[in-house]
Amino acid sequence: MLDELEDNAAKGQSQPKSAPPGSYVSDLRIRDPLSPSGRVVDVRYDLDYQGPPAPSVVQDLGEAPVVDEVVVPSLTWTTSRGGLMRCAGRTTGARRSRTSGSMPVAATAWMWANSYALRPGHCGSSMPTGMGKNVLSELVAVWCAQRGRVVSLGVPQNAQVLASVYRLRQDLADLEISAQVTPVLSPASMMELAEQTAGNPHDADFRSWVYREMSYSCPLTGHATTSSVAVDAWKRGQEPCDQIKPNGPRSDKTLACPWRGRCGKFRHHRAAATADILVTNHANFLTGHIHAPVAARPAPGGRMTTEQLLLHRSHLVIIDEADALQAQAFEQAAVRCYWPRMVRSTPRYGISTASSGGTVTGCR
Repeated sequence: MLDELEDNAAKGQSQPKSAPPGSYVSDLRIRDPLSPSGRVVDVRYDLDYQGPPAPSVVQDLGEAPVVDEVVVPSLTWTTSRGGLMRCAGRTTGARRSRTSGSMPVAATAWMWANSYALRPGHCGSSMPTGMGKNVLSELVAVWCAQRGRVVSLGVPQNAQVLASVYRLRQDLADLEISAQVTPVLSPASMMELAEQTAGNPHDADFRSWVYREMSYSCPLTGHATTSSVAVDAWKRGQEPCDQIKPNGPRSDKTLACPWRGRCGKFRHHRAAATADILVTNHANFLTGHIHAPVAARPAPGGRMTTEQLLLHRSHLVIIDEADALQAQAFEQAAVRCYWPRMVRSTPRYGISTASSGGTVTGCR
């Protein structure tokens, strides 16, 4: 029954077709000091490309992995900053001082005594700040990748996603482990993250890496002209990737950019279908969608959520700051009611107010 419901929900949600050569239009909202909501300008796209559009390949995720538990052997580190860590009795690489520096052996032993057998729904590790939870989760991710297990990490913010991916790729390279690590973030935030990090005066190597990893070009805007010459047609993160319309009295539905199938804006979401380690933030885990076509549950054509993809592909999902994730989930699941008049009541929640205006929040 659940499969049938998902099939029905996926109907009518197929990706729009790629736009053939021709003239198209879209709306672009820009800031206007005279209007709080901004104003809309028309953008015209004269697409004169030759050859077929970039194919949008549907990636089959296959069956979800089934595993009763993931048992990770004890890990030990030397206490010196930047020293070697040993995994299952063998040297697995150098942990640079960029991560956590020194970690007491006693704290490490206590950590593993409290969380060493990772079972679905039964593992939780509560430790004070600075005890090395992030180091632990990244070591587990490397250990699993070395053994062909898929791991997903959920961290609070975008900055932590980037830092984790940066460290993990360096560790995998040091250990000569052939595994793919990809961030799973909203494509709308990629250029903003690249530009913000580029302005950071510290750590030039990390700054350059983030800009290369998160920046992309937009061939669609290379064919754009606006109704106002003073307006930049490329608004980073708000490109009309699947929202362009034929310029004229034609009744066609909205179409997609012909280069969308290979666009760098969605490269991480395409990579998420095959990556060994996936890293996302809390907000994207709860409400994000995968902007690349995949075949699994829900049925092909449906927009799979980030949560569905991570849970479908992963042998193990590790959430950092799980209490913050839970609080954010409750906040997003809340229903907010506004009362513009003197007295209103909400039988659903049994709440009333007698003020001239009020707000109440309840859970769905």
